[in-house]
Amino acid sequence: MQLKSFNVCPAVSENIVKKITNALCKLAQPKIFMEWGSGGSTLFYLDFFIRNNIACSFLSVECELSWHRKVIEKIHDKYDGLLAQEISSYQNWSEAKCRKYLKAREQKLLCDIPDLIRKLSVGKNRLKEAILKENGSFLKDGYYSVYVNNLINFKYILKAECFKDQYGESPLKDEYVNSGIFEIESFLNENPKSSLAIVIDGGPRLDILKALLAVEKKYTQANLFICLHDGARHFYQEVLSEYPEGYFVKGSGYKVGGSPTFSKQQYIDPQIEENKVWYGQKAPKIKTLLDKEGWFYEKTGNT
Repeated sequence: MQLKSFNVCPAVSENIVKKITNALCKLAQPKIFMEWGSGGSTLFYLDFFIRNNIACSFLSVECELSWHRKVIEKIHDKYDGLLAQEISSYQNWSEAKCRKYLKAREQKLLCDIPDLIRKLSVGKNRLKEAILKENGSFLKDGYYSVYVNNLINFKYILKAECFKDQYGESPLKDEYVNSGIFEIESFLNENPKSSLAIVIDGGPRLDILKALLAVEKKYTQANLFICLHDGARHFYQEVLSEYPEGYFVKGSGYKVGGSPTFSKQQYIDPQIEENKVWYGQKAPKIKTLLDKEGWFYEKTGNT
């Protein structure tokens, strides 16, 4: 996988970010912040917690080894001298895990996505290429944990994937989803009345959402705040409609710092293949993407 440029801000409109940070300030202690999908948002929210003197457990799940390492490098650059109790551990994929991936068949997904954006075959080809190399660049799972400024208990989980799985095609998707769910439930077992703020911006998003709402039913005393990025993806709508308490927030069109949330070159030009890959429809308009950019779900725990 090619490493993209690294911008230290969330890849969503600033008003979506503002709604998340407002929730982070209001949620009662103890609190846990969880994100599926890492990058600039990770450093942004770490910095937000530190600047506002907010203690929390911060969990992040990532699928790409090179990106995982890049985020850790940035944390070291920014917080040198403020880090304590660093622990890391990584392990290569086992032969059995590789076989499971390569033998997987097409799966029934939560959302009915077009065939043209299915990527399981892409993942299998990348896995075969990696096996041929002496050291596969993304065939590792692991974690990194550290205390930041005596405020943030940060744990960064790596569950490798052979493609950026957005729709639940991967035969290993449950590992990616459940690695975060396990951490959340471990926290709630000790702190049943705690507060959870969740951002879903990577992996099989609807599988993650379903798993989180199952957690809500199990831990009824917890306060819950969920933000699903890119809620406009048209094949999500049937599943999201199952949760009438959820609601969409229109994006402003500009990220924190002022750059456009979506570029015209990437999302308007019908010749750009990414239009089909990401949304399964021809040349979506920026207005369409912004109208339902964020989907939110909030619930106050039973006392």
